[in-house]
Amino acid sequence: MDMAFAVNAAAWDRLIRRTFMKQQEATMYSKEALCSKITALYPDIGKCGIDITVEHDPQKKIWLIDLKKDHHELKHHLEIPDADACMEGKQCVSLALEIDQLKKNIEGEQY
Repeated sequence: MDMAFAVNAAAWDRLIRRTFMKQQEATMYSKEALCSKITALYPDIGKCGIDITVEHDPQKKIWLIDLKKDHHELKHHLEIPDADACMEGKQCVSLALEIDQLKKNIEGEQY
């Protein structure tokens, strides 16, 4: 009886892990999709591939956002929950604060 339970528990554990991994993969989106969403939320920051570069760092589990305008540059680490919020059409709070700071730097109005 204990052996049957152990086999079923191991099978159940494998099923849960596979399901979780599939859900994680399903929520992942392309860098182009994230960049497009960011520019849709903040249209005045520039264009993807020119002013904005988006890369995923799977080891750190973050998105790297690089914004450039004139001689100003901003590198931002966007956490996965913030990226998820962006993709859902909500504001990217941490990125929005960084974008505001970059705009002020460009305009010569530092905090």
